[in-house]
Amino acid sequence: MSPVKRMKVIRAVVLVVCLAVAGSLAFSAPHHKSAATKTTHHKIQVVAGHAVAYSGGQACLNESGYWSMIVRLEPDQVIADKFVRIDFSLPCGKNPKWVMAAPAKENFRLHKQVDCKVVLTGAMATDSKSKALPGMPVWTYTPGTESIALPFGQIVMSYMDEDLPMKPVL
Repeated sequence: MSPVKRMKVIRAVVLVVCLAVAGSLAFSAPHHKSAATKTTHHKIQVVAGHAVAYSGGQACLNESGYWSMIVRLEPDQVIADKFVRIDFSLPCGKNPKWVMAAPAKENFRLHKQVDCKVVLTGAMATDSKSKALPGMPVWTYTPGTESIALPFGQIVMSYMDEDLPMKPVL
């Protein structure tokens, strides 16, 4: 196996493991039953923003592809941060709609992951000068967002989206 292919496999495996840990922490957090809706939920914050970059989807575990996206929030939101990271899973082979088309402003129904303040690391897929270390995510801009500078090296809060669930790894 070539070194480049080996690095891609290692990167995908480490990403899946990190997302699995984040997902298991989210699912083990205390839930509250709502008598009105009969569903389990966390404190949900509804915010508006645009998906500007994504990472993941290459590895398929438990019939799910695990993804992360960086969302640039609109000003004056309940979350003071300019950028947030959202982790989610989709069935294997399925891509988010904004991978191929410019993302429109969306409302996200978020709940914070437990103790998940992380420094945004990785490299851009289009940056030939920067090489991601094995296990570091490779981020891809969504169409039309290439001029937005991602906050590499800065702390970014991680959230789960109520409408894009994270399937736990069994």
